[in-house]
Amino acid sequence: MYVVGSMQIEVDLKPTNRVVAGKTYYATLYEKGTKRQTEPVSWTNPELNVLEIEYVYFDLTSDEFYAYIGEDISHIFSVKVSDSMG
Repeated sequence: MYVVGSMQIEVDLKPTNRVVAGKTYYATLYEKGTKRQTEPVSWTNPELNVLEIEYVYFDLTSDEFYAYIGEDISHIFSVKVSDSMG
């Protein structure tokens, strides 16, 4: 999980052997346990064959961007991937 120059958090998601090609999954960002934002993610069969990482981006405010850039934010944010928007 990284803060990137476009005022976003970038999360790298590597598929597991349980991921189904073409199925939409949902990556949900939590801030200290509180749901903040959900983004869809999916893989094609060729991407799964090589376990390609998909990148998901979550928006930050300008205040958050300047506070978090270059910092370890793993104690603030977490991401859960599921097959429903829940």
